[in-house]
Amino acid sequence: MTVNLSDVLSSNITKHEEISFGEPVFTDGILKYDVVSEEACDLEITGVETGKVHLTGNGTITLKMQCGRCLTDVDTKVPYSIDRFVYGPDLVTEEIAEEQPFVDGYVLDTISLITDEILLAMPMKVLCRDDCKGICKVCGKNLNLTDCGHDQFVPDPRMAAIKDIFDQNSKA
Repeated sequence: MTVNLSDVLSSNITKHEEISFGEPVFTDGILKYDVVSEEACDLEITGVETGKVHLTGNGTITLKMQCGRCLTDVDTKVPYSIDRFVYGPDLVTEEIAEEQPFVDGYVLDTISLITDEILLAMPMKVLCRDDCKGICKVCGKNLNLTDCGHDQFVPDPRMAAIKDIFDQNSKA
């Protein structure tokens, strides 16, 4: 979806547009996530001065992501917030053009704008639950569903040197 900004860039008016991502799949450039649901964003477009517009709005998208420990699918709600200044073609420099790739002349590409905001708002790590046990390092079973019986002890690597000393003394 695109929004024409020419009327707002030339005067100090405010207009509202209801925008949404509207795609079935979201990609962060590496991974693809199914879009489970989304709430439309009421984008407020305010002319600040001639050639400068302030964009504000809030939205939410729910993506199907994988748990960082057990790899099960988790519906993850990602709230995003839009708060940007956009410049018209008369005021755009090279630096500004890099900061607003979602604007081409007087046209605002809302999908590109929302994509940028979702990327900034995505969680660093997703867990299916706070006490997720992950997967077995030996057999790969989900430890939340079953106990496979394998030893899950992971020694502290900082103590490896001391362990070597004890192992040498026990052989002597």
